[in-house]
Amino acid sequence: MLVAYVAEHIVHIDIMQVNINMQKTLLFFLVLVSGSVLRAQCENVNPDCNILNDFECQTNYIGLPAVVNPAPDDVNGSTMVGEYVDQNDAYDGLFTDFRGPLDLTIFNQLRIKVYTDAMPAGRFLAILQGGTSPSSEKQVASMTSGVWTEYVFDFSDQASADHSELILIFNADITRTNGPETYFLDDVRFAADAGATDPCSNVEADPSILNDFECQQNEPFQTCFPIVANPLVNADNPSDRVGCFQDIGAEFDNIFIQFDGPIDLTTNNQFSMKVNSATPGNLIVKLEGGTSPSIEVNTTVMGTSTWETIAVDFSAQANENHTRLVLFFNSGNVPGPNDKYFLDDIAFEAVLPVSLVDFTASVVKEAVRLDWETSLEEGSRRFVVEHRTNRSNWSEVGEIAAAGNSEGTRPYTFLHGAGSGQHLYRLRMEDLDGSLEYSPVRSANIVRTEAGLTVSPNPVEDQFSLAFTSPVDGESLVELVDLSGRVVLRKQVQVAKGANSVSIAFPATAARGTYLLRMTDEQRVNSVFIVH
Repeated sequence: MLVAYVAEHIVHIDIMQVNINMQKTLLFFLVLVSGSVLRAQCENVNPDCNILNDFECQTNYIGLPAVVNPAPDDVNGSTMVGEYVDQNDAYDGLFTDFRGPLDLTIFNQLRIKVYTDAMPAGRFLAILQGGTSPSSEKQVASMTSGVWTEYVFDFSDQASADHSELILIFNADITRTNGPETYFLDDVRFAADAGATDPCSNVEADPSILNDFECQQNEPFQTCFPIVANPLVNADNPSDRVGCFQDIGAEFDNIFIQFDGPIDLTTNNQFSMKVNSATPGNLIVKLEGGTSPSIEVNTTVMGTSTWETIAVDFSAQANENHTRLVLFFNSGNVPGPNDKYFLDDIAFEAVLPVSLVDFTASVVKEAVRLDWETSLEEGSRRFVVEHRTNRSNWSEVGEIAAAGNSEGTRPYTFLHGAGSGQHLYRLRMEDLDGSLEYSPVRSANIVRTEAGLTVSPNPVEDQFSLAFTSPVDGESLVELVDLSGRVVLRKQVQVAKGANSVSIAFPATAARGTYLLRMTDEQRVNSVFIVH
């Protein structure tokens, strides 16, 4: 009986060991097969940097091993999830460094799916820290065991903060003596609040702009890096938000954009990018992928902590089929602690149909004056001025006839009666044969002071009203001046102390366009631009 009992249990133990080995082999096989399938599925998936990690295609942040989902259900049917082993200390945590400020203006709801077989009695904490803002701690009072559960931490009150680190603490406040606990994580992401309004929801995509880190993020980089406040808002770059890439790798580390197909360089073949950095060095702009031979161009980042525009001519690649744009910053040098690059307005632009030697935008009172010069025009028809703000689409605001054919320097001027704020302009240059191209974008920032004079309606048709406040009784001279300086209307009006409203007929012979309306009395001159 003893022999039989021992033999029986030896066999039983052997079978258990076989089962364990088979389970390990099966698990390894599932991970291997799942990984292979996921790699194929993820080949054409662009990163969504608001997803920190889904442990399948979006592995942008959070360094955890991916394992097979231990308990798929309706809440989480993913094949692969992350595995975190929490040690015994009450405040052991999972730490993530984003290497720059988090943009929490819209995507500020931290959502995490968690599964555990442990029976956690402590709180689940999410802590944002780093940067110059005070740390912010959110909590879930208790966690659920045995099922996948999604937890939400509302960080909407941190929208203006500059946190750069996230700490997740499971089963906080509890010091254990029974060994580590395992937590499985999935779909860790920053989401928008259900009631939030996306300021870019009505902005049409401009495919010539690869990424402006605001509304035109048409081609994301394959490496996630923070979007931050513009460190130097000026005429060279009035954008609110820009990309911030910190080079901390080897001398030829890079960031790149992977396109879904060949890059179309038949028309838009001039690469352009704005860079602001304190680190001077060589920048390699490279096209690769597809069946065409790769090509790289060396250019220079001056590193003066000002916005500079990098431009590379890829017109010779118009018939090639490259699929990837690669940028090597400070190439050939091991990165130092200050190798930080602010990036903006990354685009492929077109070669201009005319030789545009200058194009500037400047503020004149509460309007924007655009000046440009051409050195050569062949069959040019007109210049259409297009305008937008950072949160709007391009729209036409006027046009000027082109010279047609010209070999000498030819100047052009256009005034736009814009409101306060930042404004972007470009020229649409049309030829007689119907072809068209666009100029580089120029910007201007209008800071509105107290106007003291308003026009309604504006744009104006046949009649308009002037509303103003006068400190005294008396007379004022109203003049309407066109862009060339010619006065097309001069009228004396009676004014009373206090609020006034005067109705004026627009000259029937005046052409369509922008005019300066000037009102002069003994004490002051007020002016406003109007459009007819």
